Amino acid sequence: MDTFGTRMPYKEKTVERLYWSIGEVAEEMGVNTSLIRHWEKEFGMIRPKRTGRGDSTC
Repeated sequence: MDTFGTRMPYKEKTVERLYWSIGEVAEEMGVNTSLIRHWEKEFGMIRPKRTGRGDSTC
């Protein structure tokens, strides 16, 4: 609430990118990229997109 007791209008967060590199995700989560790759194999719901070069993006 602002100083007048009214609610501020909801402002939706904008996403600048749809995909991040596996290295960026690992760094953000504080884990090694090998752990992310393990999760890809262990859990079927995690399916990264691949770039034309074959790089993983999450």
